[in-house]
Amino acid sequence: MTYSLDPDRPLVDEFRRVALDGLDDAIDRLGETGAHADLEDDVHEARKRGKETRGLIRLVRPALGDAYAAINAEVRDGARELSSLRDAHALVDTVEDLIAALDGNGADDLERLAGHLRAGASAATDGIDGDDPRIAVARNRMETARAMIATWPGAIDVESVAGGVAKTAARGRKAGKASRKDAGDEQVHEWRKRVKYLWYQARLLEAADPDGIGPLVEQLDELSDLLGDEHDLTVLVEHVERAVGTDEMAGVDGDRIVELARARQATLRTAALHLGEEVYGDGVDALVARLVGPWSAPAARARRRGPEARG
Repeated sequence: MTYSLDPDRPLVDEFRRVALDGLDDAIDRLGETGAHADLEDDVHEARKRGKETRGLIRLVRPALGDAYAAINAEVRDGARELSSLRDAHALVDTVEDLIAALDGNGADDLERLAGHLRAGASAATDGIDGDDPRIAVARNRMETARAMIATWPGAIDVESVAGGVAKTAARGRKAGKASRKDAGDEQVHEWRKRVKYLWYQARLLEAADPDGIGPLVEQLDELSDLLGDEHDLTVLVEHVERAVGTDEMAGVDGDRIVELARARQATLRTAALHLGEEVYGDGVDALVARLVGPWSAPAARARRRGPEARG
């Protein structure tokens, strides 16, 4: 599937097509019963399709009216059912990424913790198969959302898209400024969510002007990764602090791990704040013009006439 709108087709048809394609992929991945080798990957990809769908409907929230809240709740709650199937493995990935960032410098405690976490992650998912009740509930919620999307109203236009981008960009810019003043865990996590939504929306709109929008997509992707890695370290710190005194922390200096994680977070936050200035520095109106301008009626007419009309 392609998470992108075709600029030469009616917007409402394209939004519906992309949303249905994404949910169909998630439903198919969650529909295979019994044990199979790709289950962990299928769960991960299904969660991604859910996040993409939520980013898409947020872009046209005013046009959807009451349908927005209902669709969003089904997709959100469906994805939450799958979280516990991924969390243990995600924690292992975070420790391994931190070890790699340290390049072996003082990583002995992290290596020991990683070993404990790998064993725990395997134990948490061993025996899980496609018949797991959490997977069934998630699939049912995605199917309910799909049925809603198949019949949503056809009032989506460029103005509603511009409004959606403006709201997402304004919230992201505000959260970035707040993070610059107070880079606490919750505040930075809030910024991360806003950045992620704008990234989804930029990806959807990119095809109308790949040269103009593409670089912004790449910046938002990088910023989202920085803030995502930063948040993963918050989760690691919280886990380590809760696990003090348990078998999982045997032979592990928890204080040292927290120190290493917080130091890495500081580096990531500094990089994120710098990149955030590049992304949001020209203001919300500039972002809306960059993302939605190529979808305006004159731009669409020029595309239909061909390159010579635009040159």
